[in-house]
Amino acid sequence: MKNESTFGTIKSLSSFLTGFGIRQVKSRITGATQLTQVIDKLSVAAEIVCKPIFSGIFSFEGYDGILNRNVNRQVRSTLIRSNGKVNHLCIGENCFIKYWPEYTPKQENVRPHYSFYEINDLSFGYFISNLVEDVYIATVGANLPGTLTSMFYPIENTKEAHKLTEVSMEM
Repeated sequence: MKNESTFGTIKSLSSFLTGFGIRQVKSRITGATQLTQVIDKLSVAAEIVCKPIFSGIFSFEGYDGILNRNVNRQVRSTLIRSNGKVNHLCIGENCFIKYWPEYTPKQENVRPHYSFYEINDLSFGYFISNLVEDVYIATVGANLPGTLTSMFYPIENTKEAHKLTEVSMEM
């Protein structure tokens, strides 16, 4: 008689995981160097999961230079290297960064990129709303109902009106 677990063999880490996301929470990100280190660390963790998940960095306080139309070269290179493995960043109460794999609201034929938004006092809410939406889609298999969408994303005409810049996945 074989001594097998009632759970069978775990064929891969991704088949064993039941969570829908990973988050790195920081009290403060003090500059570009620290931000790139956190992105690199979370990218490695997200790659281990072997399936698309919500992967985000949440920092209660940010640094002034993050909301600049000319994204720091070090941050730009790190985001390109991450290639969407880290897909949501909240840096302080005003800065929200989202990775768009192939789609952006109000645009067509868009290549994968990160969008930087200055959404005053709403970045925490947008980060959490995106997390809840991703979990909802993963568990229910459908988009959010309209009532939840308008509740989760309260900015009139969408956050796209507050986009500062983009970082394309092409060098």
